[in-house]
Amino acid sequence: MKKGIFLALLLISSIVYSKDPKDCKNYIYGRPIDQIREILEESNLRLGAIKYGILTITDLKKYFEVELRIAKNKLKKIIDNPEKPTFENTIIALEDLDKKIGVAFTYVGNYEAVNYTDYTSEVSLKLEKDYQIFSDLINYDEKLFKRVESVYKDRKKLGLDREDIVLIEDYYDGFVRKGVNLPKAKKARLTQIDLTLKELSNNYSKNLLKHRESIVIGFSEEEMDGIPEDIKAIFKEFASKKGMKQPYGTSAVGTTYRQVFEFANKESTRKKVYEATAVVGSMNGFDNTKIVYQIAKLRKEKAKILGFNSYADFILDDRMIGSRKKAITFLNDLHSETKKFKDQDEEELKKFVETLTGKYHEIAPWDNAYYSRLLKKKFYDFDPNDMKPYLEVNKFLGGVFKLVEDFYGVEIKPVELPKFHPDVMTFAIVDSKTRQQVGLYYLDLYSRETKRGGAWMNSLMDQYKVGDKNYRPHVVNVMNVPKPAGSDPTLLTLDEAETLIHELGHGLHSLFSDVKYRSHAGTSVKWDFVEVPSMTFEKFLYVKKFLKSFATHYKTGKEIPDEMIDKLLKAKSFQAGTGLNIQTTYALLDMAWHTDQFESIKDIKKFEDKLFDRTPWEASVAKGLMSLRFSHLFAGGYGAGYYTYMWSEALASDAFEFFEKHGTLSPEIAMRFRNYILSVGGSVDEWEAYRAFRGQDPDMRAIYRVNGLE
Repeated sequence: MKKGIFLALLLISSIVYSKDPKDCKNYIYGRPIDQIREILEESNLRLGAIKYGILTITDLKKYFEVELRIAKNKLKKIIDNPEKPTFENTIIALEDLDKKIGVAFTYVGNYEAVNYTDYTSEVSLKLEKDYQIFSDLINYDEKLFKRVESVYKDRKKLGLDREDIVLIEDYYDGFVRKGVNLPKAKKARLTQIDLTLKELSNNYSKNLLKHRESIVIGFSEEEMDGIPEDIKAIFKEFASKKGMKQPYGTSAVGTTYRQVFEFANKESTRKKVYEATAVVGSMNGFDNTKIVYQIAKLRKEKAKILGFNSYADFILDDRMIGSRKKAITFLNDLHSETKKFKDQDEEELKKFVETLTGKYHEIAPWDNAYYSRLLKKKFYDFDPNDMKPYLEVNKFLGGVFKLVEDFYGVEIKPVELPKFHPDVMTFAIVDSKTRQQVGLYYLDLYSRETKRGGAWMNSLMDQYKVGDKNYRPHVVNVMNVPKPAGSDPTLLTLDEAETLIHELGHGLHSLFSDVKYRSHAGTSVKWDFVEVPSMTFEKFLYVKKFLKSFATHYKTGKEIPDEMIDKLLKAKSFQAGTGLNIQTTYALLDMAWHTDQFESIKDIKKFEDKLFDRTPWEASVAKGLMSLRFSHLFAGGYGAGYYTYMWSEALASDAFEFFEKHGTLSPEIAMRFRNYILSVGGSVDEWEAYRAFRGQDPDMRAIYRVNGLE
């Protein structure tokens, strides 16, 4: 099975557009399997693009079950093969085993993420459990392991190339790490733990989504004072669609409601939204408290069975950073060094509020974003909202795509392809010289009530090679940008623009993959390296020459003023120390839940108050509990791995400084980045890959310099 990860919150990598779930339930096994197989496997569209809009979720469930039976028979033949174990009849046979069952599994999972229903959730969980059981049939079979071990011992005598040997080592290490040598009873217990964890994570995520959907907040005209007109229009359209008595409204789905914290002039409006949304995951029948404790307890038990002291020890044993001790040292050092900046930022903000209001007082959580925006505007004469007219989505994408084209010698063109939702944009990427297809790119930009929150990238089809044929990847970026009202243009916030370029950075990691095996493709790297390409790419948003290349006012067509860019770049480090300190605290929260420390967490609120160093006044204000809505940790695969963001930020900062030393927008350095990092995926050790690109070890203090803290 694959080394590495599937990005963001999911273990999935494609999508289909289904009929109404009620129709699906009545359509069970209605379409012949040969017809389903033909639709999935024999597409005559560009690069084998999936024929979205034809298959139902039930079709995919059937396909999965049929192909799973076939895969089990193939597995038995591999295990019982009387011939001497070879690279081809054992390792390659295993590598090819799940190519088809993975299709339906990933299609259903991603559909659940972008268009959730109770039915798709039910089917997705069923497939996850079946897939886990099948995986364990492989991982725990001692006879199969002996075949893999035989090839592993002879690997350097077989005349294989580097990628072949890495593949053998990955399979061998995977068997050992997953517990193939354990007694049968312990293996059975691990299977049960994994199945239970999947269900708990699913319930955790479901609670958050349904709780957010259940929250509807109405506003009067007076309460909307200060809210930008484009956001007011979205609120007005929402209220109209919901038949609300108030003229404006929002739910807690997506990010639109957060605009209130930043722009609403009335404190009562900000407080109203805060009190409604801060409780997500902690009440009204959607309480994740028990689930969090259950997950932490089961993860620890799993780690103990596998011979590790804690879940963090188990996870970090297979990361670049190498150990829990190194991770916690890294986090504590970063937390300590950024604490002084956080303290300075807080004191500065309090004094500003005192000057503004005529009284000194603690800043409530619903007031922080509002006053921070005003302080930023005072210091730098810059308001991020001033950038929106210059970040119309089509112009922004044109600028970003042109940067990719200049960097990597490709062309990105819109193409007509079947879509899993009418709003999805589709593009083909072609090599400028050879005219060969590099891959397909799907962009699912807008928030929907049934779409999970956040932003992520998925590989819809992994790159790999068979003989002379190089199967090219299909990639999707999913965002949750509020859809503008009526025919208004989509104007991105600065944060949304940064998120989009970040997720495209992940996409490029998959699109430029050039390896032999799917197990090594694209983002199938160690978890604490996977954010490096995306975090490096997002930093180009703040390069003046790049902004000047595309940013024009969506109404007047005038180029973005140099003065505005200069203000943006100066304001970029505003409260950067606070941001890093808070992120580091989140990572320490993660470590607490995944070490022995979690057993001492009797009261989550008291624990979080102490961890976040809250004053008695801050602790007295009702707050949402981060642990109960932290999907990254409990439903998204980042358990014991949230430090990844800071670790990757340090590496990405070092990489960006290397670009800066060569003129920043350097195609030569970009091609080095592609050849040594993006294209090799997990086929090369991550430290080796980075050193090949950089020519030396990374300077981890670059994180301070790039963020304006040195």
